Amino acid sequence: DKNNGPNIIPKEAIITAVRKTNNYIAINHDQANMFATVFLVLLEQEKDEVWYINCGHDAPVIIRSDGRKERLMPTNPAIGMFPDIQLECKSICLQSGDSLFAFTDGVSDARSSSEDQFGEERILEILSKQISLKNRLDSLVKTLLQHTSGVDQYDDITCIAFNRS
Repeated sequence: DKNNGPNIIPKEAIITAVRKTNNYIAINHDQANMFATVFLVLLEQEKDEVWYINCGHDAPVIIRSDGRKERLMPTNPAIGMFPDIQLECKSICLQSGDSLFAFTDGVSDARSSSEDQFGEERILEILSKQISLKNRLDSLVKTLLQHTSGVDQYDDITCIAFNRS
């Protein structure tokens, strides 16, 4: 409810959160050469607007209701390497029937017993074939589990998705 709290400007909120996280890592963990990729998204429901920042993360996919796909390419480098970096935040329109699908590099980099990577091409192919987002995710999980059968997982495998209703 707009009357029950401060008027938050999404772009500023996202940049502030990522800037503080970047500076914390860069200042407190500079000797560890630590960094992180970040994808952060905020949906303004009343405006059908999605604000996002992508700091070196695998490019999430927007699947439009007509099947077209768009990638949310990195807007910034990974965070934590340098304090006080300039950050760019972008917005896109997400209309009814559109979906957003994000994944970590552990999905695309997942290896089979013969050392073949799962790959982004396979992810995009699966996302193109299915009608519902649930079916897309179910198919991706099934195919990924078959691909990595018998192999120890060496990285996180995380996906998150939502439909705009």
